[in-house]
Amino acid sequence: MSTKGSTSDMTFPPDWHTGPDDSFHGKITKDGPFQPEKDRYHLYIGLFCPFAHRANLVRKLKQLDKYAGIDISIVKPYPKDEPDTPSKPGWRFNLKEESQYEGATEDKLFGYRYMNEVYFRADKSYKGKYTVPALWDKKLNTMVNNESAELLRDLQTAFDELLPKDVAEVTLYPKELQGEIDTVAGWMSDHLNTGVYKAGFAPNQEVYNKNLPTVFAALNKLEKLTKHHGGPYILGAKMTELDVRAYATIVRFDTVYVQHFKCNLGMIRYSYPVLHNWLKGTYFNEEAYRETTDFRHIKENYTKSHLDINPKGVTPMGPWPEVEEGYEKDWNLILLAHDLNDQLQKAILEAQNLTTLAKPTPRPSTPPPRDPLFQRTKDAPLSDYEKRAKAYNAIVARYQRVQINLRVLQEKVASYREDVRGLEARFVPARKMKKVKHDVEAVGNAAGNLEEGVVRLGVEVGEARRAAM
Repeated sequence: MSTKGSTSDMTFPPDWHTGPDDSFHGKITKDGPFQPEKDRYHLYIGLFCPFAHRANLVRKLKQLDKYAGIDISIVKPYPKDEPDTPSKPGWRFNLKEESQYEGATEDKLFGYRYMNEVYFRADKSYKGKYTVPALWDKKLNTMVNNESAELLRDLQTAFDELLPKDVAEVTLYPKELQGEIDTVAGWMSDHLNTGVYKAGFAPNQEVYNKNLPTVFAALNKLEKLTKHHGGPYILGAKMTELDVRAYATIVRFDTVYVQHFKCNLGMIRYSYPVLHNWLKGTYFNEEAYRETTDFRHIKENYTKSHLDINPKGVTPMGPWPEVEEGYEKDWNLILLAHDLNDQLQKAILEAQNLTTLAKPTPRPSTPPPRDPLFQRTKDAPLSDYEKRAKAYNAIVARYQRVQINLRVLQEKVASYREDVRGLEARFVPARKMKKVKHDVEAVGNAAGNLEEGVVRLGVEVGEARRAAM
């Protein structure tokens, strides 16, 4: 169970580990202390943790378990003592003499009970968090790195010389996309990956109200970005690091974050059709994504270790299924009704706003006569009648815009129906056609309902306008 090797005669980079309060920041390089060698490294993870998930996912995508011999030890999802101190040591491993938590493992290197013992083996004075992921060097008997973002990037290329050519050529950080990846990763990390935690662990209503909208703003941006590139991945035809970063959070969103972290302004499956199809594609079509996802670990970790949020430790049964089936390979079908539905929602919102303005406003009284010698000057305040008349004129102008939007909407519905007929002529499978027809007809029906509402609204606005004049 023990490892061989020593750090006593080894010179380490100054930023590897600056002291007991610092994390570990080592990199796998040919010319440094941590060199790319087969069967030398071991990864500690928790299947519940989205940040450990990213490192483990790269390990599987690059087949580092097979070709670099990087095995894993998996901590149990609960209990976790808080805070992390020597007396409350945090995450635990399975032990042979105790009941086994399915999917967790023993500490395969040392047989330790707690993750903090691994940290103290690397630094007896360590005072930081006992987090996962953590990469261990069996040769030098120390920790290489426990920063998930650094491991996510480093593991992508560090062992390429040990891999078959076709596997080594798999890159999640292609040169031509690095600028866009870095930009998106920045706001995704701040507002989505860690944003759900900022909202979920908010100490009061004010902090929650401040952080929750940014989570959904990030989801909105990600939905538009994925739609813009047309799938199947976030940046289009190539899987990149962004897919790994997004997946670790989004696969947990409906299952945990909606109810546990109160991120309930929407759900992926109902509010984000493009990201929903992307999630189904990554989960069901990419083996590495599915194999590294364990929903029992995920759900029981959040609900049974965050007892300040969920004191009774009850784990919800739903949602079911955790990831819905029915991935649509033809992304044009996913996008077909999406734009129209977007515009429909905007038109409905405009009509609702217009209704709100029109209905409760009382009719203005008859305009008072004015003495021609004392006409209102340019800067004089408006009379009560003039204020009401101005408000109604504004309502009528908005109503006219709604009518224009409706006509555009109706034209698009007609155009999309033509597209459906064209798809039928190309012998698109009946099952797909049924869904497309259903989606387009649903939008058409909604547009029809909106048209009826606009007609009724027109009568009200007309009456209000006549009263104002």
